[in-house]
Amino acid sequence: MIDPPLPTPCNPSDRGGNRGSGCVFSSLELTNFTSFAQLDWLDHSAMNVIIGENDTGKTHLLKMLYSVGRSINLFVQKRDGPQPEAWVDCFRNKLSWTMQPKDFNHAHLIRGGQESLKMKACVGGGEFSFSVSVIPETFNEISFAVNPIGPVVFFPPKEILTAMHAIEATRRRMEIAGFDDTYLDLIDDFRAAPTYGKIEPKLENILTTIKKTLHNGEIAEVGSKFVYQREGKTYSMSLTSEGFKKIGILSRLILNRSLTQGSVLLVDEPEVNLHPQAIIALADILFALSQAGIQVYAATHSYFFLKRIEQLARRTQTKTSLVDLRKSPTGVTATFHDLRNEMPDNPILTQSEYLLNEDIRLDWGE
Repeated sequence: MIDPPLPTPCNPSDRGGNRGSGCVFSSLELTNFTSFAQLDWLDHSAMNVIIGENDTGKTHLLKMLYSVGRSINLFVQKRDGPQPEAWVDCFRNKLSWTMQPKDFNHAHLIRGGQESLKMKACVGGGEFSFSVSVIPETFNEISFAVNPIGPVVFFPPKEILTAMHAIEATRRRMEIAGFDDTYLDLIDDFRAAPTYGKIEPKLENILTTIKKTLHNGEIAEVGSKFVYQREGKTYSMSLTSEGFKKIGILSRLILNRSLTQGSVLLVDEPEVNLHPQAIIALADILFALSQAGIQVYAATHSYFFLKRIEQLARRTQTKTSLVDLRKSPTGVTATFHDLRNEMPDNPILTQSEYLLNEDIRLDWGE
């Protein structure tokens, strides 16, 4: 371990931070991390959307944010207990089980041909950084004493409710790689029992919206099993649509306070297994969560999702970040936009316009 320099708190004036908006994450910088040669995301919003073709690192970016945030949750949880851990140890373990690099060697996360990777993030007013070199494998950390942040929750593309017991068996009992920590942690978050007490009015309104989206049904716990209930009828998870399961999880996470003011929610491909109507409904819910004090990140391929978030940003004139990832000879590059201003040209928009133009050509017999 290399002795770190004295830590300093994040300064929004020189870091591009967004602490005044109530955001938990205000900046993230990556050097030689997987496909990124350099990424400097210095101005996060309450609502953030990440787009890019396949293999541009959208999920890697979400998982890095998750590893940082969740390790802070764990560090704060343990620091006053009988077995406290340094933040860097919490982070290294969380990054390992979230990214699952070959042989669980962090050097495999370094961009090809490079000797080291670096990460620096401003979170909750504190600065956290990490670096790892190939030979020898060395680690460095800077962490500033920071107030606890709210729970950090990750929604992976595949739903968890049907395969819950299989995921727990392979990971918790046998520690077999496959399902990464985003799945296992979400199961733990979901299993937490709902708590009593008044829920913030904005979140209460979101719960009402979710129930309407689920056709006035809900995901409920009966004995040791979770089921979908509607109009007095009960359906097993295997007979419940994946879209309903995905949206229904949100309701329980609000009720058990895994999602509350100050939380962070990261969603990978929210459109998976959803009809366009449900995609738009989920976009409305996620945007509403960001307006209720929960910082939201979503990586998407969906025109419907992206367009709906843009409409909501423009309607409310709310700063909404769009990160556009594209491949280049020197690695993946990112451009940053504010969706409340306009939708910038991007590959999702280009493909939708291509299909529209193809219809015009067919209609006119060209």
